[in-house]
Amino acid sequence: WLLLVYGYGGNLLDGNFYCRFVQVCHYILEDKGLSLEKFSKDLLPELFRMRHDKTPNVRITLGRLLATHIMLSGTDFF
Repeated sequence: WLLLVYGYGGNLLDGNFYCRFVQVCHYILEDKGLSLEKFSKDLLPELFRMRHDKTPNVRITLGRLLATHIMLSGTDFF
């Protein structure tokens, strides 16, 4: 998944890359592009690794995704 986003001009050391990755995950959840089981297995661990990112925009974008799609969804991702 990271390579998919990286292929769109991202730099793996750049905070904007991680923001784009989180936004792609947001669109995947919003459009139901993956089953919740596949999302929680493949993408959610990567998202949780970003919670301590040094770039504030990454943490803000991640928090918005988690609040909107994970915490308030009522779905058991764990």
